[in-house]
Amino acid sequence: HHLVPFIPLVGACEASNFVPLNDWHIRASWGNPKRPDDVPAPWNDPRDIQVLDPTINPLRRRPDGTIQNTPPSAMPAPPEGMDRHIWMLSRLNKRLDLLGCAQRDMEKCLSYLDKPEEELHHILGFYGDTEEICEIHGLKHYFVNIFNKDGINAFRYVVLENYPHVVPPAGAPILWDFFKQFRRDKATGKIICDTYKAEA
Repeated sequence: HHLVPFIPLVGACEASNFVPLNDWHIRASWGNPKRPDDVPAPWNDPRDIQVLDPTINPLRRRPDGTIQNTPPSAMPAPPEGMDRHIWMLSRLNKRLDLLGCAQRDMEKCLSYLDKPEEELHHILGFYGDTEEICEIHGLKHYFVNIFNKDGINAFRYVVLENYPHVVPPAGAPILWDFFKQFRRDKATGKIICDTYKAEA
C-alpha cells in the first residue's frame, strides 16, 4: 500500500540479486549444495580471525571453532524443472508490480540470452525505461531505471561488471543520487519525485 523506491546495487558475480542472466561461476557457494568443509575457499584471508567474533552465527561454526565458508541460509531456487531465467524474470516482475511499474516482456528479455552484442541487456537480462553504462573507478556500471504509472523512478538497478558481493567504492554517491530525488508530500504523505538525473 506504500511506495518504497528500490535500488539494488549488486555485482554481476554474486548470487543475491534479480539478474536473470547471471550465470557466471559465483565466487562463493550460496546455499545448497554447500561447499565440502574440506575445500578451502581461495578468497579467504589467512589473517581472518572471525573465530574470535562472538557475534558470528553459531550455525556457521564448525566443531573445531572455525567458520563455514558459506552462509547458513540457502538462496531461493526455481522449482524443479522450471527454467532458471523464466523464474528469475517472474521474480523481477513481481517486484515491479509492487512498485506500480510495468512488467518486463518475458520473450523480449529471454531473447537477450543470444544477443551478446547488446551488452547491457545481455548481462542484466532485462530492459529499462532509461539505461546507461558508465565507467567508475575503472569498473563498468550498468544503470537501468524503471518508472511507475505515476512517472516516479521507483526502481533503479545498478550492476557492476565482474564484481562480487561487496559494497563498491562508489556505493554511497550512487545510492544518494537515487534517493535525493524523493521527498514526502506533507499534505498527502505520498512520496514525490521532483527530478530525475542519473549522475554516475
